Amino acid sequence: MHYCSPSLDVDYEFEKLVNRMHPPRVTVDHIADKNSTLIKVDSANKRGSLLEVVQVLTDLNLLIKRAYISSDGGWFMDVFHVTDQYGNKLSEDIVTDHIMQSLGRRGCSFRSLRGSVGVQYASENTTIELTGRDRPGLLSEVFAVLTDLKCNVVAAEIWTHNSRMASIVYITDDETGLPIDDQDRLEKIKQLLQYVLKGDLDRRGAQTAVSVGFTHTQRRLHQLMYADRDYDTDEHAITSKGTSGYKPLVTVENCVERGYTVVNLRCPDRPKLLFDTVCTLTDMQYVVFHATITAEGPEAFQEFYIRHTDGCPINSEAERQRLIHCLEAAVKRRISEGLRLELCGEDRPGLLSDVTRIFRENGLSVTRAEDAPSIVINLSASLLLAVEMNNKVDTTIAQAASSLVWCMEEAAVDGALIVQPINHKFDHSYVTSVLKKHPSKFVGCCLANPAEDGSGVQQLEHLVLEDGYRAVRFNPYLWPSGQQMTNEIGKAMFSKAGELGVPVGFICMKGLNLHISEIKKLCSEFPKTVVLLDHLAFCKPPTDDEAAKTFSELLGLSRFPQVYVKFSALFRVSRKPFPYEDLSPILSQVISSFGANRVMWGSDFPFVVEECGYKEAKEAVSVIANQVSISSSDMECIMGRTAMQLFEGKWTDS
Repeated sequence: MHYCSPSLDVDYEFEKLVNRMHPPRVTVDHIADKNSTLIKVDSANKRGSLLEVVQVLTDLNLLIKRAYISSDGGWFMDVFHVTDQYGNKLSEDIVTDHIMQSLGRRGCSFRSLRGSVGVQYASENTTIELTGRDRPGLLSEVFAVLTDLKCNVVAAEIWTHNSRMASIVYITDDETGLPIDDQDRLEKIKQLLQYVLKGDLDRRGAQTAVSVGFTHTQRRLHQLMYADRDYDTDEHAITSKGTSGYKPLVTVENCVERGYTVVNLRCPDRPKLLFDTVCTLTDMQYVVFHATITAEGPEAFQEFYIRHTDGCPINSEAERQRLIHCLEAAVKRRISEGLRLELCGEDRPGLLSDVTRIFRENGLSVTRAEDAPSIVINLSASLLLAVEMNNKVDTTIAQAASSLVWCMEEAAVDGALIVQPINHKFDHSYVTSVLKKHPSKFVGCCLANPAEDGSGVQQLEHLVLEDGYRAVRFNPYLWPSGQQMTNEIGKAMFSKAGELGVPVGFICMKGLNLHISEIKKLCSEFPKTVVLLDHLAFCKPPTDDEAAKTFSELLGLSRFPQVYVKFSALFRVSRKPFPYEDLSPILSQVISSFGANRVMWGSDFPFVVEECGYKEAKEAVSVIANQVSISSSDMECIMGRTAMQLFEGKWTDS
């Protein structure tokens, strides 16, 4: 058994000299691309530089929409088009500064086992790495052993794929709260965990390692899964419901004239996808010389020009197939279908052991888990679990609706407008079932289907007349590429909404300035159709002339008497933390332009629960209003009367 601590690379001193001679240059451009922020990185070329840069962007929860990589020769240049996790450009705040500082400090100092995750407790815990065969109840047994050995789990992350499991667990001594450095005790921990991990069907064997210090958790999990050969087929595998029907398209071909192997990957886009594929290429000892990344729609396309570290392209069919399988595994490791359960509460010794025991006793299998200390003042633990269930995943519908009803009752909210979730696209069975179960609580807003065959018009009519929907959302990003909401189909649906007497809600996530002309045109041509501008049309408090102009455009829409504004998702439009007091002048100006009888509050459930809480989001409106002395009658309109008038007959004064 080995006890290790982070050590310097052999050539670290030489790398520091190169860094001083050729420091990386990082440029952040908010102007060149209207939809994203450009980050350009230029530096001396060393192995691992690309992974280090992508790792930093991933740790900051940035979405990479496009990227161009070139590192042929002694210099490398990376260009990334990024947005925040909500699809917006980066704001001029600490996020941008952090990018500059992180890349400038770390951009050329690649460490395969280091990173920014867990830095807050890096020197204050002991790290346990586990790999082995996945089976029901395994996680419960692991945490039970640690609890019996008086170990407190500070944080943990678990991945499962293709019947294999990898986990990194950070522990401290239960009594002292300090790292465990007694070698006899560590040896006992390792032996007992090794016994738990090893099963009759585990032909590959289980592995347990203990160290003092930290790793970049997800970087290391990729290494553990790759070393455990999770990309191989196992005849005893427990088929994953989340990935059994999912297979990314990967092609590997040699470009003989240029001496490269060209790798193309196509799959549904998701966060951290580029990080996962670059990790795998690096672990397989391939060097990326050129790459083009596109992820601006539902699918992602990645093209890499690679060679092995010895300078040669792939030269055998077996190696080509192995690379394909490894990239498929890298994409699928994070994919889990089932109930995603988040638990928050006061931390205590043995909490995770008790929680996972309950799952095991009820026949549930944990496929992924993350746990980390909350930033709330009171010490707490947050556990995210993707759970495979024997019954259909649709059982979560009732739970989600019940959760919203509970939040509404706690906040003394009598009714709510619920919008068709984007991930369900045009299958409205989810929301329809909720509307039928809670007819006195909810008003439904369906999603407009801009299909070129015009079927969306008939679907809208059916949803309104047959299923009782009272509003429809226009999402401009669902329109076919190159087409606008003012095309023939868009006009037909907008006109039909007016005929049916249902408002049209616009969701302008990438900025009102991109869609203002379409909204004006539709409002002018079809004045009978009521319009709702969701989330203040994503207009944040202006900090520059461009933002001020966009906000002025929002206020200008008040000339259309049929346009209403939703003062909703405050955490998305504020530049400050809860209670979002910078929105006070915004709300005041909106009321002055539109009148309070055309302004209504909305929560943006379920996302608001994680951000500040449902009840707290409602209370924030009062805090914001008090800053600018909004009258009680105006507040009554914003907090309910406007919605009651807009959806007449649905709710009445209590």
